[in-house]
Amino acid sequence: MILFCQISTNIINCNRTESSTHYYQKIWDARQDQGYVKPDDFWEIPNWVAILRNNIQEADFAIVRNIDEFVNFLNSSTYNYVCFSVLEANKRLIREIIEKYTGKATFALGGYIDLKHYFVGYDNVAIFDTLQHFSALIVGDFKRGYDYSDFKGCQCIPRLTLSTGCWNKCSFCCVNRVVEEVPESEVVEQIRSFKDLQFKLVYLNDKTFGQSKNHQLLPNILKYIEEISQDFEGVILQTTPRTFKKLSDDFLRASRVKFVELGIETYNDPILKAYKKPSKESDIDQATQRFENLDAKLIPNIIIGFPEETKKSYQRTLDYLKRNKNLISHFNAYNLAIYTQAVIGHINDTNDKDELVLEKSFHQDEECHRWFHDEIFGLGLDLLD
Repeated sequence: MILFCQISTNIINCNRTESSTHYYQKIWDARQDQGYVKPDDFWEIPNWVAILRNNIQEADFAIVRNIDEFVNFLNSSTYNYVCFSVLEANKRLIREIIEKYTGKATFALGGYIDLKHYFVGYDNVAIFDTLQHFSALIVGDFKRGYDYSDFKGCQCIPRLTLSTGCWNKCSFCCVNRVVEEVPESEVVEQIRSFKDLQFKLVYLNDKTFGQSKNHQLLPNILKYIEEISQDFEGVILQTTPRTFKKLSDDFLRASRVKFVELGIETYNDPILKAYKKPSKESDIDQATQRFENLDAKLIPNIIIGFPEETKKSYQRTLDYLKRNKNLISHFNAYNLAIYTQAVIGHINDTNDKDELVLEKSFHQDEECHRWFHDEIFGLGLDLLD
């Protein structure tokens, strides 16, 4: 017997009281009428569960809302494999579960962190590099696709992937540099797998939408979404300012684009250049000004914690956001996380890899980064009001 497990964000964030926590919760409250809805226990549906469910039907699914209660449940069960997707945010909780567990099941783990190092010495842990490897072990095969039956009736924003990878060379990013298109037939099958879900918006999961040629499919495949959701209103896409130039106003309208996440990171040319970001302040300004004539709203993506940032450079980013607040729905602000696979993967401390932790070992002036953190999320709360 197999158990797929997802840890609730409510216990991951239970002790967090920072302004960022209040801000992100308020997004869902303030933008709910525009389709921003999420399940109670996670920011987005865990796709890894849907991928494995498409391959392994004989399995149960559990949401972990209390560690001790879940361990008691596991200890009285007869599962052969207990599966988790491990992230920096949940790795400590998963290790706590493993340490408290007294049964005979094997914990099948995958994820983006250094699993072999973090779980060294645990005899009941098996690490899988890909979902394909685990599926092949259990059923001898792997087929691409999704089965969201574990989330039937769930209100959410499902993710649709037209391509994987990104050919930009941003040194803080660990996304594969090769762009691969998903065949149109598989894109349509992804859409049809959404039939069990309730949604108004669909998130385009392409890391830089517009790089792959098949992005041109979008206006024509909307009909498949409309067939399964009468409430469908439009899509959210993520891209860079320069790639955004290639998407015409007519294309964006025909594609029913409602929100655009722009990878801005920082409004400072020297820092953008230092991290090989393929845009300048002028590109950001050009992209931003387009929203004056679009039905879509802008969602800037901002990174907090580049070691080169100062109060002066941070103030430039704040001024950019304030200057364009009438075009912005809200923004996404992330603490810099140094991933092992990234070009700048010089990790000195475990917090360096953790997106939930602001303070990094390479910061010279922690107060400066804390100041910007509080300023930007204060601004975000004002924007939502």
